[in-house]
Amino acid sequence: MCYRLPARRRGIGRAGGAGESAAWTIKPGTPGTQPVPVPDRTRRILFFPDGFSEKFVDASGLRWQVFYFRWPPGRTAVQAVGVHDPRTCLASIGMELESQLAPMIIEVEGVAFPFRVFLFRAGGRPVLVFHAILSDDTREGGINEFAGMNDAMEDYSMAGRFKMMARGIRNSGQTLFEAAVWGTTDVAEASNSLKAFLGRAVLKTQGGIEP
Repeated sequence: MCYRLPARRRGIGRAGGAGESAAWTIKPGTPGTQPVPVPDRTRRILFFPDGFSEKFVDASGLRWQVFYFRWPPGRTAVQAVGVHDPRTCLASIGMELESQLAPMIIEVEGVAFPFRVFLFRAGGRPVLVFHAILSDDTREGGINEFAGMNDAMEDYSMAGRFKMMARGIRNSGQTLFEAAVWGTTDVAEASNSLKAFLGRAVLKTQGGIEP
């Protein structure tokens, strides 16, 4: 995974104003997963954001790797949205982008993940990548719309960031979730498997305090 912009370290799953927590988080250690170390260099570049990476094999025998990172309130959405763009970052490690597929929303435990979906090739094998950026600010025109559902707003360039700044979109807490699955081009099957994983991994919080 490739990253661009630093973020300050804060508690996982934080949202809203300082000291408040999001109503959900993604927990590490879901049964059937194995941790994948995030390189120290990557964490240093990012000023140690909270989060993790894991791998697992689904019921169909397909191999997955997921990434979850969390930035607290206080950084602008312009910065947060520039953290990672699969189209350029995965290409930089030798994966070839074949096509960008139709976006989709996967809803789990009341949390709507606005995924952009990409088909890459790695060593001749297909790799489906599901990429979502979620903001604690879910008002109309907020960052969730920007990240996944509105092609006209999918501009990760510097000009696009300035446009967002001009529109007054700010970061009130930012989450990046990405999942990659190797050896399939079946988006429907893969999305069902991803939804099943999220159903096990999403943890709702109560009153801003994790149980």
